[in-house]
Amino acid sequence: MLSLQPRDYPELSKQQENLMAQDLADSFNDYICEELIDKLSEMAEDILEKNHIDPSSPEGSDLVFDLIRRITVTCN
Repeated sequence: MLSLQPRDYPELSKQQENLMAQDLADSFNDYICEELIDKLSEMAEDILEKNHIDPSSPEGSDLVFDLIRRITVTCN
């Protein structure tokens, strides 16, 4: 990996830095969700069953989808 020195890239405002970090976080979240969709579905179904909801019912299937869409991966 190349080491960047402060003068190797233009000066960014905090707002620009935050927007870039948010773009990266959104991309990472999309990647994780896409790569782990089967596992996320399985975990959501387990949670529904623990709450006495049939995950194979039409409402349960919709709820699994809704739960997965609400997930946001956060990193520091």
